[in-house]
Amino acid sequence: MISYQYQTQAQPKNEMIQLSNIADLQLQTCPADEVHAGMLNDFYVRNKTHLSPWEPHREDTFFQEASALARLQHQQKEMRFGRQYSFYLIDMKKGAIHGQCTLSNIVRGHFQACHLGYALDQAMVGRGLMHDTCRHVIEYAFDVLHLHRIMANYLAENHRSAKLLENLGFVQEGIAKDYLLIQGQWQDHILTSLINQNWKKE
Repeated sequence: MISYQYQTQAQPKNEMIQLSNIADLQLQTCPADEVHAGMLNDFYVRNKTHLSPWEPHREDTFFQEASALARLQHQQKEMRFGRQYSFYLIDMKKGAIHGQCTLSNIVRGHFQACHLGYALDQAMVGRGLMHDTCRHVIEYAFDVLHLHRIMANYLAENHRSAKLLENLGFVQEGIAKDYLLIQGQWQDHILTSLINQNWKKE
């Protein structure tokens, strides 16, 4: 079973809360340690070809454990400040990361919104794991972080991403021209969002 664990600024530093379960994996916020850095680097190395059509160009140094550790440390810092929350789908028995889901660019005040990003191991595609992972992270964004709006954008030819977001309830809002630099070319993206219908001012 997967346990969904997280920390927030409102909780004691070491308190972890289990929310949900998925398959035989564990979904948890990543600690910045060498064990997870190795798993994260392995994830990107074995999925380099699989993910490259949808991501910015990665230098060779990106696929090194030291780089993975630095990214994890940065993500923990961002989490402490409430600017980003990164979750990893981890097979604790095999010691492998199979996916990730991130709430980034969190803006408070009169916006109360963020972006949703995700990536899944090629070997795990088609099992519904990304849908379940995103669903629990969305619940976290709405019920724990009390955000009002989640935005997610994708390339038009990324049909799996389009279907995933549709099934999660995201609504298309338009097209952003030359939105992101992907593999050396500015690419249009389809813009979608999901609104927290139960949002209330804290």
